[in-house]
Amino acid sequence: MVDINLKAVIAGTYLAIKYMGKNNGGQGGVIINTASIAGILPFGLLLSYSATKWAVVGFTQSFADPNASDYVKNSGIRMIAVCPHITQTNIFGSKVLCPDEQWDNAARSALLKRDEGIIA
Repeated sequence: MVDINLKAVIAGTYLAIKYMGKNNGGQGGVIINTASIAGILPFGLLLSYSATKWAVVGFTQSFADPNASDYVKNSGIRMIAVCPHITQTNIFGSKVLCPDEQWDNAARSALLKRDEGIIA
């Protein structure tokens, strides 16, 4: 899971900078990383998944840090992360990983936090 959810994002980002970066003859652009609501709010049902998505959000935010290397700052590239809400899929919605009652509670908790202004 770490290889796909985190290491691939980092490797893909550096590859994109290499080909898109203005400092390498590219035109700049936008890199969009896919994180998750589990990267913003704790999601105890899927600990490893949540940890990788928190890392993607942190990596994406770090890209915009004023202290980032000149290589990054001069690339003409912006990076954003999308954080989709909970979606019950065959993988994460299985009765083994996440019984319906736990799934409903997690979704309800995330919606309440959104409504309280904790998340956008």
